[in-house]
Amino acid sequence: KLGICALSSNDKNCHLAVLDTQPGTVCIFDALRLHQISKVVAHKSGISCLSFNAQGTLLATSSDMGTVIRIFSIPAMTRLFVFRRGSIPATIHSITFNSPSTMLCVSSDSRTVHIFKLDESNQAISSSSDSQNQFSFGFSGMLSDMIESSRNFAFIRLNVEAKTIKSSFNETGDIINVSTSEGVLYQYSLNTELGGECKLVKEHRFKINDDEEDVNNTSSTKFV
Repeated sequence: KLGICALSSNDKNCHLAVLDTQPGTVCIFDALRLHQISKVVAHKSGISCLSFNAQGTLLATSSDMGTVIRIFSIPAMTRLFVFRRGSIPATIHSITFNSPSTMLCVSSDSRTVHIFKLDESNQAISSSSDSQNQFSFGFSGMLSDMIESSRNFAFIRLNVEAKTIKSSFNETGDIINVSTSEGVLYQYSLNTELGGECKLVKEHRFKINDDEEDVNNTSSTKFV
């Protein structure tokens, strides 16, 4: 999966994250000056997804099994948060920060979207830089994850089949947008204080014609 990458287009922190040839290792490059600035073993096995926040100061990574999500600071690559999506393996489709980088939403082929809070109560116990000890991710690291990892703050369960599911926050962070490869956009309200299961408020279906030359495509919206 060497083709996996992430780009931060922030003017001050324009970074590129790519996978190293060693499984589970991420390299961070300054995308403007074109040189490597840091490297870290983010996961013991492979990596399935990478995502920067809007400010280019945080990087989220997911394990190949899709069970563990880690958040690192940029450029020091200090591990700040460890979240456990679940114990059953899944393919991660998207990882997205909200605008102020206080929450994270993760979608997967399990037809579930998990929302995590990035606050002090969920912060990793150890604040030491993983980049300084990047090749010692053995039993102690796994045990640390078990102790430090936090469960989701809120969640969404989709009752539809979809090949691909993408999720994101609206500008104010109280609406989760969930889109599917089948051309459906769902909008869920998020209680930013209490969390829990999000409530479906709107469903928008895009009807795309098979004829590429027909631009008169139609759509429909249903309020719940």
